[in-house]
Amino acid sequence: MNFDKVLNPERLNKYIDLIHAQNKQTQRLDGWFIAKEIMMNTLKQLDSALTPAARQAALLEAVVKEIPIKIRNGEIFAGTEADAFACSYALINPAFRVESFEGYCDENAVYNDITPNEEFNAERIDTVRKFWSEHLYTKSLSRIYKDSGLETREVVYFVERVTGHTIPDFRDALKLGIDALISEIEARKKQLPDKADYFDAMSKSLRTAVILAERYAESAEKMAAGETDDVRRAELELIAATCRRVPRLGARSLYEAIQSYIILWQVMNLEQLPNPFAFSVGNLDRVLQPFLDMHELDHDLAAQLLRHFLAFFCVGDRNWAISQNIIVGGMDENGDDLTNEMTYIILRAFALSNYSQPNLSLKLHPGTPNEVYQATAGFM
Repeated sequence: MNFDKVLNPERLNKYIDLIHAQNKQTQRLDGWFIAKEIMMNTLKQLDSALTPAARQAALLEAVVKEIPIKIRNGEIFAGTEADAFACSYALINPAFRVESFEGYCDENAVYNDITPNEEFNAERIDTVRKFWSEHLYTKSLSRIYKDSGLETREVVYFVERVTGHTIPDFRDALKLGIDALISEIEARKKQLPDKADYFDAMSKSLRTAVILAERYAESAEKMAAGETDDVRRAELELIAATCRRVPRLGARSLYEAIQSYIILWQVMNLEQLPNPFAFSVGNLDRVLQPFLDMHELDHDLAAQLLRHFLAFFCVGDRNWAISQNIIVGGMDENGDDLTNEMTYIILRAFALSNYSQPNLSLKLHPGTPNEVYQATAGFM
């Protein structure tokens, strides 16, 4: 299906306002709790002899298979970050108070984010909280936090459970697809049979992205079947057809590359919930340029596709600051400029959207083209 025959820049522009209007109505972030509950129930059934890698892969698979999913009005890509984050993740949010902040230092404090209601009653919340409070990981962290409790209560510093800011490299996954990566893993397993369990866990983890994409495809197909608007039906059919293909196979267009990226990113964050490590996209212009090169594409449509990609990173009613950064520009190790066509498209998308998230960084150097500086005028 030719996405540029289905998607219209003007319509996509209007969709952005609709997406952010829906975000403003999202005052609860309960997905991470549902995922922790799924993990709890799965752990109770897993063989205790499983290795840590195999156990983690099984938990991720269970979450991806069971967590509720949906495609909202106006979305032209399937996927969300909302299920990986709790409201207390960000310092820049209405609930933050210096006097009570322990969200980075107490593994159980995050459950205070779930306001009890008919669906998430106090007993349900307490059951999940108590289960994870007895987990070896939680107990180990608690011992560390106990030693730094007085200082962290004054927010002099944080003792975080994260490894620091990370830029995952999705280029091979976008270009080759999950099937090809799993084939490489199977080949490595034959070379290193003593690590077979670890390679099996890697393969299962990668397959979760395909499982999630297939679930979104099925959802989009059902929505399309009941859609009365011909244009929206075509958009949903496009989502379905695309998710049937990527990330299992390599992307063949900018649209497929973005959809594949979103699914991969969602799975990566689900594996680290609640409140994932500080992942950042990195040089998005270099990642996406090869897919822009695959066929000629109207820049208005390309910019709107990127705006929808940016909207994916906007979580909750206040577009929570979730530490995810997109970079454009820069130079290679020889000092040669790496500005490309996608650099300008991304800058234009940021200028048009003008939201606080995700973060944007522009790498400048003596050889940066004047056109790049001119493109930043839209931010003034």
